[in-house]
Amino acid sequence: MVRVAAITLSDYVTDEELNKGLLYPSIHTIRDLSGSIASSVIEHAKTTNPSKRLGSPLKEFEDGLKETPLTSESKPDYKKLVKEWMYDPKYTQESK
Repeated sequence: MVRVAAITLSDYVTDEELNKGLLYPSIHTIRDLSGSIASSVIEHAKTTNPSKRLGSPLKEFEDGLKETPLTSESKPDYKKLVKEWMYDPKYTQESK
């Protein structure tokens, strides 16, 4: 799963960033990148099922999938679900 996360991370580095000698994508893409890494790892874990003997550690997450629309390939849209569950650090005027 670390390999899947690393591949997803490397896919986010643009040619422009590579030409500048950067190894990581811009910090401005961190939320989208984090969601993509999480969904890639979840999809890999669901495909390879590395935790058969432990049961499903993603039980709560899987319960959320029941309410998630399927993509055109008839599989859950993990990225959309991760984004819905991701913490949003925006503050309202009332919280100041």
